[in-house]
Amino acid sequence: MKPTAYVAKASSVPTSGSKLGKNNWLKTRAAALLAHERLVDHTLHRGVYVRTVTAEDIRAIYRTRRLVEPLGVEATIGDEAAIAELRDLVEAGESAAAGNEWEVVDTKDIDFHRRLMAGCDSGHVSTMVEQLLAELRLAFLRMPDRRALHEPYLARNRRLVTLLDAGDRSRTLIELRDYLDTAEGHLLASLDQPRAGSDPAGD
Repeated sequence: MKPTAYVAKASSVPTSGSKLGKNNWLKTRAAALLAHERLVDHTLHRGVYVRTVTAEDIRAIYRTRRLVEPLGVEATIGDEAAIAELRDLVEAGESAAAGNEWEVVDTKDIDFHRRLMAGCDSGHVSTMVEQLLAELRLAFLRMPDRRALHEPYLARNRRLVTLLDAGDRSRTLIELRDYLDTAEGHLLASLDQPRAGSDPAGD
């Protein structure tokens, strides 16, 4: 769904004290969970809409990524099985790009960073990462060109795998920091670009 897309009408998200049928209870519960994950906004008397990620949201996402993703690097260096899975994801992304399947590339890129962080073997970290990645996908929907969004990072994901495989902790961390700085700047710059047509293609 795209930013600002309608999710539920106000009457299906009752206020405290109103009686709920089963369907309305499910809608209310779903809306509450999505709001908790910062994926929707609930406006009184108007309803629930997919949240539009702002420039400050993007800055906050990348501040957090710069704190937590180095933990994934530390956990993954020396783990041959994890590195092999990351390499498989890179190759799947490259294959999708060759077929002009940019939504698949989007998914493989997200999966790459999810797998990197999975090495921490922490439920708390995984929960935080899932929320970050969900918000990141909302940010991706603001990009007018999905190919321009993902193509530059195919080679960078492969470079991260090469450095991890070599066991080069210092250079991997430097590459990751530059990767995240570049990606943040890329997304922020895209917010200032005029958008052709209506809404960008999305999942």
